[in-house]
Amino acid sequence: SVTLSDSKIQLYKGNSAFLTCAVTDTSGNYIDTSATYKSDNLSVAKVSTQGKIVAVGPGEATITVKAKGISKTCKVIVRPQKVSGIKTISRTKNSIQLKWKKQSNISKYQILMYDKDLGEYTVVKSVNGKPISPHFFSLHFIVNTEFH
Repeated sequence: SVTLSDSKIQLYKGNSAFLTCAVTDTSGNYIDTSATYKSDNLSVAKVSTQGKIVAVGPGEATITVKAKGISKTCKVIVRPQKVSGIKTISRTKNSIQLKWKKQSNISKYQILMYDKDLGEYTVVKSVNGKPISPHFFSLHFIVNTEFH
C-alpha cells in the first residue's frame, strides 16, 4: 500500500513543508521504491522530486504522488502572508475600526476571531480589497446571552 504523511497541508505564502510517501507490502514491510510528485497548480504550490512543497501564492493545489502504480493525493492550501501594521483607528464598547496597508495581488481580506475555549479561529468578516492604500475596515460587535 501507499501512504502519505499528510492528506491536507496549510501553508502561508513563502513557507514550505515536506510530504513523504511510504510504500509497504501486504505484510506491512516497507519497500524501498521511488515516488513521483506533481502539483496541479504551480502558481499556488510547487513540489520537488523529494516531496518538498513550496507555497508560491494564495489558493489551493493538489499534489499527486505516484508509487508502484498507485496514486495518492494531498490538498495544499496556501494562505496569503498575514497582514502586518494593523492599527486601531477608533474603538468603542461595541465596535472597532482597523487600518492596514493593502497587499499586492490580494482581492479579499478575512477578519478572524480567536476562541481560546475552542482553540480555533472563526471568520468574523470578509472584506474585499480596494485599489487604495491604506485599507479601512469597521467591525461592529453584538453580544447576545443564551440560556441553557
